[in-house]
Amino acid sequence: MPPSRARGRRGRHPRRSRSAGVAPAPSRTEERDARARAELEPLREDERPRAVTVAAVGASLFALANVYGLVRALTAAAPQPGRQVLLQVLVTGLLFAITGGLWRSRYWAVLAMQALLAVQIIFESLRVIIAGGFDLRTLYSVLVVIGAGVLFWFLVKAMARLQMPDRPRAEESP
Repeated sequence: MPPSRARGRRGRHPRRSRSAGVAPAPSRTEERDARARAELEPLREDERPRAVTVAAVGASLFALANVYGLVRALTAAAPQPGRQVLLQVLVTGLLFAITGGLWRSRYWAVLAMQALLAVQIIFESLRVIIAGGFDLRTLYSVLVVIGAGVLFWFLVKAMARLQMPDRPRAEESP
């Protein structure tokens, strides 16, 4: 049987060995990433990026809207099934926890908010795709996708600033 093409190539080009003292040259992507990291400004002790503040306010508004919806559901003439109420309580608690974490500029909270935004973008995009025509609900979905996408984008840079190691402490300040 004839040798495979990969085997034939291996035989023609011997593997180049790198000397132990020479590091490989950084790629263009690595150089660009290093420049972007160098341009990032570390957060001061009590500083919170604007995108994180906007996300915290948005999460708290959605949590309060969930509380309002929960109160309406519980006081309605025809009460909702227990599973729906439990789910709404869990989502509301999660939103309040994320709000608290965002307000304290916690990395996990920004990551959780981005996950919620990604899910919202996917659901609203699917709603636009499934919609037969263009109506008010479709316009709402398009606006939600745009707003959530912009917030998601700005939270990426905020996350990079939050995880920078050179965060000055309050006692080190003059």
